[in-house]
Amino acid sequence: MRNLILGTGLLMLLGGCASTPEPEYPPTPLAKIQAEWQLDLQESWQTQGSQGRGYVHQMALYADALYAADAQGQVYAWDLAQGQKIWVQDLQTPISSGVYADAQQVFVVSADGQLYALNPQTGATDWQTALKAEVLGAPQANADLVVVQSVSGDVWAFKRLTGKLAWHHSEQASRLSLRAERTPLVTNLLTYVGTPEGKLLALDNRNGYVRWDVRISWPQGRTDIEKMTDISGQPQLSQGTLYTTGYRGKVAAVDPLTGEPRWAVEASSYLSAAVDSGTLVYVNEAGHLVALDAYSGRTLWIQDQLSGRGLSAPVFLDSGHLAVGDYQGYLHVLATEDGRLVARAQQADAPIQAPLLRWKDQVISLSTEGDLHLWKFATNQP
Repeated sequence: MRNLILGTGLLMLLGGCASTPEPEYPPTPLAKIQAEWQLDLQESWQTQGSQGRGYVHQMALYADALYAADAQGQVYAWDLAQGQKIWVQDLQTPISSGVYADAQQVFVVSADGQLYALNPQTGATDWQTALKAEVLGAPQANADLVVVQSVSGDVWAFKRLTGKLAWHHSEQASRLSLRAERTPLVTNLLTYVGTPEGKLLALDNRNGYVRWDVRISWPQGRTDIEKMTDISGQPQLSQGTLYTTGYRGKVAAVDPLTGEPRWAVEASSYLSAAVDSGTLVYVNEAGHLVALDAYSGRTLWIQDQLSGRGLSAPVFLDSGHLAVGDYQGYLHVLATEDGRLVARAQQADAPIQAPLLRWKDQVISLSTEGDLHLWKFATNQP
């Protein structure tokens, strides 16, 4: 049986009929807002971008260093404090994954399935190993392992010192799934992953065995497309609770040690949620931003003025604000208390799909064309 993988952009068109292929959620025109805050451009850099290859290159931030990659095979490191480039490493092969970085290593995966471990100070290659699978999400690591999840849901763990395979976990292949940036959550003891079958798994880091699994999304309907479920966003761990979002399923909170549900609400999202100070915010498939009480799942507010605009995953800027990018290169800032739009700036015409990053009181955005901007976030008040 042949398995099909659909890009999330294609899924937006599935709601229209064959004779009128209109998007299910047409982009909402931007309404004028009363800007309470402002975004001032501080620095701008250029990478080679995705060049139409369909990759979303998630950036990585460690201390004052920013790491990014492009589809042409180059990995970049910038010193944000000095505003200058540290190094560029050309791997001479297209890069498909996001970037992971810490004090020990930088990890990326090439389009031909090679996992690279780079020195964070110089960019030199420590080691590389073959996965033979397509990886779009960023690798994740703890002190001992680096863990990678493929588009099809397979999970590999490698010893980060040597690159030797520690374990491999494979689920039964789903007939139809999202072509998504699957990113595991790695802790000291467990690795949490979502699967194309709509399950959330906890894998033992010693051997890859499943410690528990819980279904977040359930197949419904009659056709393969109607039955499609998925968990493609990265699970989030906050204050002793694990949160996940499901495509055609639920947003759920579970016990990270046992998988026992704490609460769940009906929802459909293929992006990672953001959790901070007792508030969870996610983008549903219509492009609405929804805020929930992280302790109960109660809806706090819904912001629908950005519907159909191809939003990125949300990121909290501070205790009172969060931000998203959109398909026209706009950066939107919202108030956490009620979801009102308080600031907006346009980076470029190219989409901002990669998750935004926060550095001190500044915001980092990366477009699909490789425009990388550092924005100062400040109040308009005198």
